[in-house]
This record gives sequence, C-alpha cells and structure tokens, in this order.
Amino acid sequence: MSHAPYHGLILLYTLIIASSFPIGAIITQEVDSLWLTWVRFALATLLFSPLLFFRQSPPKLPSLRDWGRYFLVGGAYSLYFIAMFEALKHTSSLNTGALYTTVPFLSAALTWVILGQKTSARRFALMSIALLLVLWVIFRGSWELLKSFELSAGDGVFIGGCLTMAAYIPLSKRLYRGEGVKNFTFWTLLASTLILTLFALPQIFTLSPLSIRPALWGWIAYLAFFSTCVTFFITQITARFLSPVEILSYTYLTPGFIVILDWLFKGMIPSYSTLLAIFALGGFVYWIGRLKE
Repeated sequence: MSHAPYHGLILLYTLIIASSFPIGAIITQEVDSLWLTWVRFALATLLFSPLLFFRQSPPKLPSLRDWGRYFLVGGAYSLYFIAMFEALKHTSSLNTGALYTTVPFLSAALTWVILGQKTSARRFALMSIALLLVLWVIFRGSWELLKSFELSAGDGVFIGGCLTMAAYIPLSKRLYRGEGVKNFTFWTLLASTLILTLFALPQIFTLSPLSIRPALWGWIAYLAFFSTCVTFFITQITARFLSPVEILSYTYLTPGFIVILDWLFKGMIPSYSTLLAIFALGGFVYWIGRLKE
C-alpha cells in the first residue's frame, strides 16, 4: 500500500501550522497567548464534537484507564504550548525556532523508548543535514544572528516543551486502542483543553470575549478549526501508517513555509541562499520519507 497520501496530509499539516505563526502574531498583539491557546483548544473540541455526538449511536464515555491514555497524549501536546509561552517570557522567538529543530531527533530517541523502533543511520544522517539547512533558514543566512545565539533559563524550559512535543506522536501511536480516529481525536482534544484550563484560569476570567474585535475572532476561529482541530485529526490518521520520525521530519519545512508566506503576503523577499536552502530542505524531507528502515 502506498503511503503517498499520508505524506501529502502531513505536508498540508505543515503548511497549516506555518500559517498559524503569522496569524498568531497578529492576535497576540491584543490578547494573551495562553488565553488564545486555551480558546483554540476549547473551540476545536466544540467544533469536533458533532462528529461524535450527532450520529445514530452516541459514543461510550471513556473508562478511567482510557482517560489516562487521553491525558498522556493530550498532556504531551498542551504542555508544549505552556512551556513555549513561559519560555518566551525569558528568551527570543529566534531561540525557540532554533531549539525546535531538536524535536525530530528527540522523537527518534523517544520512538525507540516507547515503540522500540530504531532510526537508521542513513535517516539520521539526512536529518542532520536537514537540521543545518533549517538553521540557515531560521537565521536567514546571517552569521551575525547565528553568533548572537545564546542559551538562557527560558531556553531550558522550552527544551522541556520540545521533549513533550517529541513524545506526542509516539505516545499517540502507542496508546491508540482501535476506538476510531474520531473518538481518539475528540477525547484527546478534550483532555488537552482541561489541562490548559488549569494553567489559563487567571486569563480566562480576566479577559472578556466581548472586548475582542470581530475580525480577530475570525482569525481565532481559523486557528481553532484548521490549526488545531484539522491538524490534530491529521496526526492521528497518519500516525497509524507513518513513523513518528517521518512525520516530525516535516517540521523542518515549517520555517521555509513561513518565509514563503511572508514573501507572498508581506513582500519580505528572502535571499537566494535562503530560497536554495528551502528547496534543498524539501528534497531532504522527501528523501527521509522515502527511506525504508
């Protein structure tokens, strides 16, 4: 069976995630980042619920053991955002972008621990070259930016968040029990929302939804449906057919997509070396996905 459609889904997932960064930057100029993330997950859970509850046979409520599975998977995903927002109080977005490139390598290690699947030396070598290329894109080919890179306490917090993100897909694969992708996605989204509620309680009660401009609510709805609901569903589908390392290697394309989106919508023209690095990254990610372990 060809896995090409699932690679196509992950490519779509990566493009949606890339689009969420400039949109998130617009929204967080006016609202708190943690509140925005909580709203994203809460709305995504509500938007996804009709797929489960408006049908002939309503879903059975999870058992305590099942809730444990959903909270492990949902916790891995939501704790990444919590760590990111806490880290950004003490470090730069450039640092977090660079450190996020460790996620495929961390996922390779956790995939071995959680699933017992090792990453081949060839795939590891290709990932290493892709890492260098994506760092070139993140630092825009500037040696000055690269030399200014220094780790701080906030970066340590973000590395912890990268570790939970790296665990998300291996855990999804390990803890799926055949209950159906829709069921698994919904209950995991709900568990994520409950975890985020605990951390976002002060923001939830201090920010009035009526104070937010209608145009911003349109962008928030986009983040909730596409960047949260749809991407969550895509990862649950593809995790059944692709390895976590294959899926997370596509994160290397995220900075390139952001550069291209900035070029198209903001007129920020990238350098030729950055464009070459982006095209080379596409080739390496395709190669990584084609390798047989």
